Amino acid sequence: MQHENVIVRKILSEALIAVGWNPEGTGVMLPPFTKAKRQAEFLQALPDPARRYFPRVFDILEREIPVPTHYLKETDRPTFKELIYEMSFVPGEEVSRYVERCSPPPAIVARIYEQIAIVLRNDVHSLRRTASPGETLEASYFRKIEDRLDLCRRTAPNTFNEKLLDTGHIVINGVRYRNFRTILGILRENAAYCDVLEPRFHALVMGDTNTENIKINNLAPLLRAQALIEGNAPDAEIEAALDAITAVSIDLRFLDPRAIGFDSEGAETRDDPMYDNKPWHNSLGHYDEVHHERFDLSVSVGEGQTPEIEIRYEPGNPYERSYRVEDLTERNIDIDERPDVTGMERYFAPVMRKLYDLDNPHSAAVAEDPNWLVRFVFMMGAHFTAMPPFHFQMELDGTLVDSYLVQRRPVAIFCEGIRWLNWSLEMLEGKRRKFLGVPVPDYAAASPSRATLADTVDA
Repeated sequence: MQHENVIVRKILSEALIAVGWNPEGTGVMLPPFTKAKRQAEFLQALPDPARRYFPRVFDILEREIPVPTHYLKETDRPTFKELIYEMSFVPGEEVSRYVERCSPPPAIVARIYEQIAIVLRNDVHSLRRTASPGETLEASYFRKIEDRLDLCRRTAPNTFNEKLLDTGHIVINGVRYRNFRTILGILRENAAYCDVLEPRFHALVMGDTNTENIKINNLAPLLRAQALIEGNAPDAEIEAALDAITAVSIDLRFLDPRAIGFDSEGAETRDDPMYDNKPWHNSLGHYDEVHHERFDLSVSVGEGQTPEIEIRYEPGNPYERSYRVEDLTERNIDIDERPDVTGMERYFAPVMRKLYDLDNPHSAAVAEDPNWLVRFVFMMGAHFTAMPPFHFQMELDGTLVDSYLVQRRPVAIFCEGIRWLNWSLEMLEGKRRKFLGVPVPDYAAASPSRATLADTVDA
């Protein structure tokens, strides 16, 4: 089938979203219909070599439509805003859907992640580079988390209420964690921690590398590698097949860029390149299992009670068969203590060793971002904790049922964010000295030297 002449029409409308975004919102609170316009501007302005990985944008239409009948009780506005743009069709299969359908072994998923990161590093993050202005955490993360969760509170006040959000601690899967306000308070009061978390430079970013936003147009190299692995072929054949999986051979493409940066948006988008490590949250962060509701949730909250949440993933679901995540970090077990673990947790250190050239004591990547590991973990937590407004479930008639059962997706995503934020804070406090096989510098001691930071993975 020829796709060159296929046009996709994308519609972002206030009438189609569950959450009541402020139509005048800016920055990280930009409403989806306005964000769509920024996406179109972002795509139209892409320079080479990034342009070839993204769709092309054609016509853009902004309009106002009458407020649908079922919204009349909730607003006195006569119209809603809507943005429509047409773009080229991107052929292929979304990475997360490929994983669901084929359950590839983790070695293949890790190779895909590596190739995504290499393309972003070489052909996206190399563009529009500038020194970070500093003091970005408050606007980019701290207030974003607070504002997004306040939006959840207004959207579903029985679910995202003070009994869940306003406690000092929260128990998730039997582990006691500090709640988000406690964490943000500690970070705001500790300039040294903030200095560690600050990026050193900004650049062009895709901004939402959730693997639902990444397509593969040629599955043949992936299927060949999977057949060899599952057929117990000789190691040399398997390694050759994995090496043959490249961004070019699988025809990798990106969809749906975030198009919001630090004090920038649309055509001028720049931000911390760490933003683009989201593929790991699909696997290590259970995002695919949550988004596709392959889990059960139980919640216990009450006055004066520490909230307790249990999240149990469906045994044998296609994502579990592929990712095989055992949540070692949750139980404070390092991967080196569990040689029997064969899932994505096993591949984190090898992939990052290659991307950051960690065996090289003069690694340029480490010199440029010496605190990459704790910043990665913090970024994962910040992403998840600010993500719930995008995951509320609406009924067919446009209403929203405000209960933990129906809104289990945003609750589970919030909990995942709490876990990662706590792990990053424990790193800064010197309480967590390894993360999935990667040693953590001792931030609780004197500021580590560049040489110490470069030695981040055992040889």
